[in-house]
Amino acid sequence: MSTVHQMTRPEESVTGQADILKYLEGVELLQELRQDPGGLKAFAEFLSVKDIPAGTEVIKEGDIGSSMYFLMSGRVLVMKRTLQGDFYPVAKLSGGTGIFFGEGALFGQEARSASVIADENCHCLVLDGGDFERFCRLYPQWSVSIILRLAKVVATRLRSLNHDYVLLYQALVSEIRG
Repeated sequence: MSTVHQMTRPEESVTGQADILKYLEGVELLQELRQDPGGLKAFAEFLSVKDIPAGTEVIKEGDIGSSMYFLMSGRVLVMKRTLQGDFYPVAKLSGGTGIFFGEGALFGQEARSASVIADENCHCLVLDGGDFERFCRLYPQWSVSIILRLAKVVATRLRSLNHDYVLLYQALVSEIRG
């Protein structure tokens, strides 16, 4: 797997500030910021831009991470490892409005729960956990709504995972009973 390339602040990137702001307008997570003319611009100041070549392991399961990614373009595969060390796909995410991954890293330096691999060249906005904390301190009027929306996303993903575990358990019990 290759390494991630070209990480810059939005004002230094090939992607212009206007492109970034247009993209952020479509991110449901940032709904409250859209209502204030300076909200999205303030948030954009805390982002970096990353171009990620196809085949790159963006996030490695088990590694400690601190960044969340907004997938502007491209496609990534979310992968888990089996006990035997084999990868299996959990999700395929395509760039576009509001697609993000790695959000759990904003809330603590915990091990990543899955790997994310660029299936094709990707263009991402990256929010580092430390930058997110600074944003929250400077703009508490917006940070609460973002955190609540993130909590809803995490809760929805957890419910889906619990549902999958129940299905797996039922299949295992059926297989054992014959």
